[in-house]
Amino acid sequence: MVNHEGEKLKEWAFEERFGNDIEITPSGDLLACFKSSNPVITFGGFGGVVSLMDYTGKELWRYEVNTENEIAHHDATQLPNGHVMIMVWERITELQLETAGQFPGHDIFLEKLIEVNPQTNEIVWQWRSWDHMVQNTAADNDLYGQLSDFPNKIDLNHSDLENGDWMHANGIFYDAATDLIYMSVNFYSEVWVIDHSTSSEEAITSQGGNYNRGGDLVYRFGNPSLFENTIAPQFLFNNHHPSIVPDNYPGNGNFLIYNNG
Repeated sequence: MVNHEGEKLKEWAFEERFGNDIEITPSGDLLACFKSSNPVITFGGFGGVVSLMDYTGKELWRYEVNTENEIAHHDATQLPNGHVMIMVWERITELQLETAGQFPGHDIFLEKLIEVNPQTNEIVWQWRSWDHMVQNTAADNDLYGQLSDFPNKIDLNHSDLENGDWMHANGIFYDAATDLIYMSVNFYSEVWVIDHSTSSEEAITSQGGNYNRGGDLVYRFGNPSLFENTIAPQFLFNNHHPSIVPDNYPGNGNFLIYNNG
């Protein structure tokens, strides 16, 4: 950890392989992503383990998401209630895809968010991108629709990478003032805005929550062509690390993101 003058204030050494992100929580603890020792899913940015440590590096809580069907990856963040929001890749099978109208010939891995209560390890809320897809090529299959008619849903046909990593989200930010989650989605060159006020049941649907969109995207920005908006230009390119400038800082309320373009 360094200050704004580049002076080192604190250094931690970890025995495990470091994952992608680490943050200092408002209480001064560390929330860090580490790599599982025996991962099955190993796309860039994989993790599997989320660890909460005190300032000295002593582990207070540990949670692992690492199976053949899902793995934690890239980022996690602590919510004001002490719960932890974790990014997860989940397997969508070839059969599920064919029923939906996509025919890649293999399984793929899409984004999921889970909120975990560290006191009980219970998943108290979740959101799945798979519940909010649309495809415009197979009219006789599920999820069919024109992209321009469903700007709050996600184009299932956008990616076709053979390794199955089709979205590659890489960072999340929670805005407590609006109860919204901002997720940076690298391969879509977008930020997706998700309503956290929904129940897990509402998050499956397109209704409910403060914005009455259920788990559909409340808003999205960066690459309007993905919902067939041909007027507005693309302005994000393989983005990372979304955040909002906090109060009492210059530019408070503005959105910050690393743009590879």
